[in-house]
Amino acid sequence: MDGNTVFQKPIRIAIAGASGGIGGALTKLCQERNEVETIYALARKPMEGHKIEYHRLDYDNMDTLEALSAIDSIDVLVIATGTLTTSASGPEKRIEQVGHDELQNLYRINAQGPILLAKALHHALVRKEPTICLTLSARVGSISDNHLGGWYSYRASKAALNMLFRSYSIEVGRNSGLMVSLYHPGTVGTDGFKAYQKNVDPSHIKEPQEVAEDILNKVLTMQQSVSGQLIDYSGEVIPF
Repeated sequence: MDGNTVFQKPIRIAIAGASGGIGGALTKLCQERNEVETIYALARKPMEGHKIEYHRLDYDNMDTLEALSAIDSIDVLVIATGTLTTSASGPEKRIEQVGHDELQNLYRINAQGPILLAKALHHALVRKEPTICLTLSARVGSISDNHLGGWYSYRASKAALNMLFRSYSIEVGRNSGLMVSLYHPGTVGTDGFKAYQKNVDPSHIKEPQEVAEDILNKVLTMQQSVSGQLIDYSGEVIPF
């Protein structure tokens, strides 16, 4: 292991959204890296491969969350689930487009699901030595950084996510070595976001493989000072 890592031996990492864009790239990368011993791939679709132990994860099925009690110990949990919109018309641009279903759906997928997952794996993470829970969030979930408006449901769900994991970080920080961090990976060219990136400079769009490298490097070298913070890919703290 690299001398800069917080871990003294190869890690056991759980990846939620392991069949998705970023989660899939991270799963593939972890299969190739000597720093990783076991990958608990949490996804709707079955997965097989080197180092992989598959567990079904569906935020609409609480039984899949309860079944995660079978995982007795992990070093790192990366939550790479989420969606920009469930509406055929896309993210809301005006107040007239805000509706009950989209607000409810995005809260369930982007905020409620991740914190219930953290709850389900709390027993496997909390101990005296360093462990990590890193959840993908977004700069647009920052209330103080919102200068453009729009995207009501997505912004609100990510702001809720930030609050939930901020609270979790404070609780576990009192009596364990668990570090809880929220991570903004930048603009990523995953399928769910490509349709809304037409006006973005292509040089500013990151590939999932690059983001996976960033995430793995972050969790291997994370410091307690970032626990409870929303951090971007450059290491900058984004105000809530």
